[in-house]
Amino acid sequence: MKLRNKKTGHIIECSVICSDENLSPRLIESNEGIPITLAELNEEWEDYEEPKESEYYWYIGYKNDIRRTKYHHISDFADNQVTVTRKEIGNCFESLEEAEKAVEKLKAWKRLKDGGITFKNWTINQTGTIDCFATWGDNIPPSRKNPTLLEDLDLLFGGEE
Repeated sequence: MKLRNKKTGHIIECSVICSDENLSPRLIESNEGIPITLAELNEEWEDYEEPKESEYYWYIGYKNDIRRTKYHHISDFADNQVTVTRKEIGNCFESLEEAEKAVEKLKAWKRLKDGGITFKNWTINQTGTIDCFATWGDNIPPSRKNPTLLEDLDLLFGGEE
């Protein structure tokens, strides 16, 4: 059985130790050797179940590393606000693969910007398609200046879902 400390969040694996022939529980002992009385158990501890995978999401950390965290409940106000903010800016992903793809797309945007490409305008044509217009500062097409810029454009605008 696993228990979680209500104050600290510390999780322990424990078992019930019975001291008499009626097998009435008297003492809980963790795998760390910490004896816990039933009174302490009721006051300080609660049952713990492993969270389901859907209780977690992935996000991009401040060092461009991908991290996994638990969705927070409204009662955890500060942590919940962090989750809300990540959702608002699109930094909340259901899978590791989705987060990795987002990092690659952000890096592609940066390479395009560093390569001198700027997006100037857009129009909606008669078929309802949106056309974006990009320019590069030194009038050298991206394919001649840096072939990876075309790959970055494909990554960002290649027609994937």
